[in-house]
Amino acid sequence: MVNGALSSSSFAAMSACLEDSRNVSGYHHKKTWSMLYAERLKNLGRFTLYLNVDRIQNETGYSNIRVQVDSGSVSITTGQGRGREWTWKLGIPEVQFHPASCRGLRCSRHGELQCTLQTSLPNLLMSPAPPTSSNQLSSHLVASLSKGTDSCRCRICGNVILPAERKFRRVLPLPSEAWMEMSGNHFCHQHETSGSSKKSKASSVSSATLSPKPGDCLVSDLYFLVNSTDLSPTSLIKKMNSTQVVCRRCRTELGTCLPSSGDASQDNEPGRFVCKIYSYTINMTNLINSVTEPLTGINRWTFTEESYLASYLLEQSRIYTSFKFIIESSKSDHQPAITCLVWLLDNIQVYELNDIPTAAEHKHVHELSLEPEVRQKILYQAEINNVPKSSNKERKIAEEVLKLWKSDVSVHMLTLSPQLTATLLRYLICSTNSLPFSCRRINEFHVGFLRPP
Repeated sequence: MVNGALSSSSFAAMSACLEDSRNVSGYHHKKTWSMLYAERLKNLGRFTLYLNVDRIQNETGYSNIRVQVDSGSVSITTGQGRGREWTWKLGIPEVQFHPASCRGLRCSRHGELQCTLQTSLPNLLMSPAPPTSSNQLSSHLVASLSKGTDSCRCRICGNVILPAERKFRRVLPLPSEAWMEMSGNHFCHQHETSGSSKKSKASSVSSATLSPKPGDCLVSDLYFLVNSTDLSPTSLIKKMNSTQVVCRRCRTELGTCLPSSGDASQDNEPGRFVCKIYSYTINMTNLINSVTEPLTGINRWTFTEESYLASYLLEQSRIYTSFKFIIESSKSDHQPAITCLVWLLDNIQVYELNDIPTAAEHKHVHELSLEPEVRQKILYQAEINNVPKSSNKERKIAEEVLKLWKSDVSVHMLTLSPQLTATLLRYLICSTNSLPFSCRRINEFHVGFLRPP
């Protein structure tokens, strides 16, 4: 069991098991973390700063470092004085510091200088509502698939997923993922009378699934559904003894197959199925080539597994009003089983400075600007069945935590494919390794991040 109480050797063993962890995009795979790392809780007015003192000393060659915080910037000065000092002034846009509020100043044994500052609180009444990129994406995918299917290609190799000569008769947006749970509100149950027929109607609707008929395509914020008759046999392969669907050319996982059900399957032939294609596995070429309407944020969300996973977890949290999930990989004969405990925390603004201009540039004051990046903070534990076990004490702690979570009614169970579960764990591990050492664990959990859309 891998948990927050694990030794570094156990965590390294889990990282080694996920052999592609070094290839995760968006993270710097260096031996140490960034020069500067900061987290801002905007609505609480809290700004926590971490400075990598050891790395600054090693790269500049000077051991004396001064840090000064002004109302809108952080300055780092090093050198020998008398004209041989260099200052890096880091501007933080839209952040107003209160320097006198500095607290928790300490230097850890890992060479980290840490402090917390108070910032001015934003005017929540005047702050604009964040854009709903998921609804935007769903509507654009509906419009794109309605025009033609030749724009739907594999994200890795560019192979056409759907045959170009076929055009969907109907492309319809799917309702919310929680439509089955809410279906009972659309019928009168007549609790005080018999009303058995209406009860059976409501129960049959709540247990039904939406399956596209041939020529139809159902689009969700995270995937779309097509009938197997609309798929090109030269583009996709359904794996034997598995529900996984992969690209025939590059063998990349594109989605999964679902059995047809409901009214749409009454005249189905044997062996017909519904294909669920994940949005992060495809490229929509007409969206990329569009000049009239920039869709940079939407494209980024469509093409990355990380943002897909972040959106999936946020959507599940919204549906089930839960922030804790037990994620299990579906059974596979070729991949180890993975169980991951995920605890969603707040979205925070992260500031990072990976490199600083060197003193050899003969410029004594360097002014830089740090832009924030919004990340979803996550606490997690994981278990991989072929990773060596830790000590008995650590194993007992992990078992107790898992038992408590399974007995907690607020914890929701989720099942993902083995590839997607491993990808989630790789992103979390890489984000953990990019953090300062003092930020990597909270109690029995590791700390990680996902970049939401």
